[in-house]
Amino acid sequence: MPWAVDAPVVVALCADLSLITHKIAPVISNIPYYMIDIGIAGEHFVLAAESLGLGTCWIGWINEKTIRKILSIPSRVRVLSIITLGYPAKTKDQASERLPAEKISFNEKWNGGNK
Repeated sequence: MPWAVDAPVVVALCADLSLITHKIAPVISNIPYYMIDIGIAGEHFVLAAESLGLGTCWIGWINEKTIRKILSIPSRVRVLSIITLGYPAKTKDQASERLPAEKISFNEKWNGGNK
């Protein structure tokens, strides 16, 4: 991803696991709510950037240890993903073609009940 290295801004999405709620919630509900919170915060960030004419790319396949070292992030904090931010190289007219909605969304049953 050479384009990611050239991004003027890279945001690290992190969760401080020393917070009591991040320790207790998964034990009680078996759900790591900090992952949901990071998703919500990150998507708000992406939508706000889009409203300002900026482009973003959410990158989940990262080397957490390397990012933690570069940014001096303490071990109690998880780096869950990064988002690059900048002005897009492509205009909306040049954007890649998207899958049709019926290929990625379903009504009542997964894939219309087909396996």
